[in-house]
Amino acid sequence: AYEIRLSLVGSEMCIRDRVSTQSTGGSRILQTGKQKTGKKGTIKVYVRLFLFVLYRQYHHKPNMSSIQFSKVDLFGGAIKCELPAGWLDVSNIRQVPDNQEVYMSNTTKPGEEECSIIIELLALQDDVPNEQIGLFQFIELAKEEDESLIQDAILQQVEINKQLTTAQDLPQLSAQGVYASYLQGHLWLSKTRSAVKTRVQIYMVDIRLFSVTTDLLITLNYPETASPLLPPQAILHRLLASLKIEDWSLFK
Repeated sequence: AYEIRLSLVGSEMCIRDRVSTQSTGGSRILQTGKQKTGKKGTIKVYVRLFLFVLYRQYHHKPNMSSIQFSKVDLFGGAIKCELPAGWLDVSNIRQVPDNQEVYMSNTTKPGEEECSIIIELLALQDDVPNEQIGLFQFIELAKEEDESLIQDAILQQVEINKQLTTAQDLPQLSAQGVYASYLQGHLWLSKTRSAVKTRVQIYMVDIRLFSVTTDLLITLNYPETASPLLPPQAILHRLLASLKIEDWSLFK
């Protein structure tokens, strides 16, 4: 898995005929533009069908219901959430800092790289405004990989930066008066002891727990060669929907 935070450890194709309406004697007739289908028309139909099959084969996104999830205890059961079934607890493989929980996909197919997810507890950055916390965490992550990176260059790799709706996205925490930000971007990262860098899609959620002065940061790392059967948005959505703090004394 990619060593992250080392200091702490097109539009959809739609193939269809243009539909037009024509008024005839007070009635409306639905026409598909295929009134005459000679040889050329038949060839066009087969070409469109072939393109549609190719599209479905290479761009079809798996249904979220096809992914199996299981409940996971974090930080000794103080926090609970759901992750894809079969993901490995990295602490069983190598040492993980006490303020982190790290899981990675169990990749078995050649050429596919592991996805990983890091849940970490950080001191609340109270000098960083809520609307900028996602950018702050993304810049910190990028500079830990390469200190020479310029901030403006890092920000150009940000694709989405927005506030989450706690009632909808974090139903188990909506009553706690938290602020949550979502950031999506990409970085070129290397694995441990490797000089080769891979483009990794980064999905970050910073949940600001003001009452316990903590930033709960979730980072999902999705390499470009990861399995297409692990849609990152579906994984993150399920994690956030199930995320629940059972024991607040964890933060004392």
